[in-house]
Amino acid sequence: MNRDLCFSSEAAQTYGVDEAVMLHHLAFWVFRNKLNNVNLIDGHTWTWNSARAYSEIFPFWSKDQIRRILMSLEKKGAVISAIHNRAGWDRTKWYTVSEVVQKFYQFEKVQNASGETTKCKVKKRKMDIAKPRHQYQIDTKDRNQIKTHILYPYDSDEFTNLWNMWKEDRKNRKIKKYTQVGEQTALKKLQDESNDDESTAIKMIQNSIANGYQGIFPINNKGKNNTAPQKFDKDKLLNHLEQTRNT
Repeated sequence: MNRDLCFSSEAAQTYGVDEAVMLHHLAFWVFRNKLNNVNLIDGHTWTWNSARAYSEIFPFWSKDQIRRILMSLEKKGAVISAIHNRAGWDRTKWYTVSEVVQKFYQFEKVQNASGETTKCKVKKRKMDIAKPRHQYQIDTKDRNQIKTHILYPYDSDEFTNLWNMWKEDRKNRKIKKYTQVGEQTALKKLQDESNDDESTAIKMIQNSIANGYQGIFPINNKGKNNTAPQKFDKDKLLNHLEQTRNT
C-alpha cells in the first residue's frame, strides 16, 4: 500500500530531511504508545522495530542508510536508545524522543476524546519486559511466518547473506536442518564466541564453509607464525660476500 511520508519542517532544519522523516515515524509511535500507556519504562515511553520492518516501512533506504540515520539522530540528541528485551541475544534497539523533539510535536498537549487535556502517567517497569504483540509497525497475519522468525545478531546484508549461504551449504552436504530453536541458539553461540564482533563472526562462518565443518567454531591461530616474513636484503648479502672474500 502506498503511503505519504510526513515530517516536521523544524526538525528538518535542525537535524536534516532524512532524519526528520525517521523522527516523525518514531515520534508518532512514541506518542501513540504514551496515549495507550504502552512501553512505559524508567520515565520514558518507547518504540521499537526490527531491521526488516524498517526496511519495509522505508524501502527507499538501505539497511546501512537506516542505521546511519538512527545513529545521526542519537548523536544529535533527538532520540535516546536502549535495549529492553527479555532475551539476552535479542539486540533490537528501543527508541524514545528527546524533550526538544517532544516540543516539536507538542506532546504536552495530549487531548482525550472529550477535548480535555490529560497527562500520561509514567510508571517504571522491569527492564526485561516482553515486547507488546502489536508493536511492529509492519504487522503480519501469517502465523507460520511469525513462528519461524529468527533474530540475527547483526543487521548487515553481508552477514545475513553469508548465514543463508552457510545453511544452504549444510543442506547440500546433507547435514540435519536447524530447528528454529537450534538456529537461534547457533546464532547466539556465534555471537558469544566472536565476542560480539561481526567481522570475526563472518570469518568464522567462511572458515566453516571452506573446511566443510558441520558446525561453526572459533578460528584457532595457535601454533601459527603470525610474524611477517622478512624481506630479502640484497645489500646485506653483498656486504656479507665482500667481507667473506676479504678474510
